[in-house]
Amino acid sequence: MKNIQVPPMIPLEELKKKRKGNIATGISKTMRSVKRSKDQEKKSRAYKLKGIEGQYANAVFPVDSEIVMGRSREGVHIIYPSDTPGISRKHCSIRPTEEGDLLLKDLGSTQGTYFADGTRLEAGVSYRINRGECFYLASKRETYKVM
Repeated sequence: MKNIQVPPMIPLEELKKKRKGNIATGISKTMRSVKRSKDQEKKSRAYKLKGIEGQYANAVFPVDSEIVMGRSREGVHIIYPSDTPGISRKHCSIRPTEEGDLLLKDLGSTQGTYFADGTRLEAGVSYRINRGECFYLASKRETYKVM
């Protein structure tokens, strides 16, 4: 007959503490993984702006907050040279919403902001723009695509 070793006895209170700790740790790990997966999902859904024609052709800009485009050095994120024809100091803005939409707004530019089909945006009005759609500033020479 073999000798069987019995593991040492753990007091019941200590066992309860260990279990509570494991459960709490398991929950916090689960909550972190849920939060992480939501953050990853947001990043994968995050919009990008790609220059198709013009000054920023082939450049890609992440759109995780409002981006203002124009010639001004103040309050503008995508800055054009001061001699760029048709581009106003603060030409237009593009920004994501909490709901996951992307809004494009002309900021009162002289030469206008247009959808790819030639529709001019009314100044000060936000228009929803979707992935795959293009818009341009003043002329088709400065075209961007939403990705």
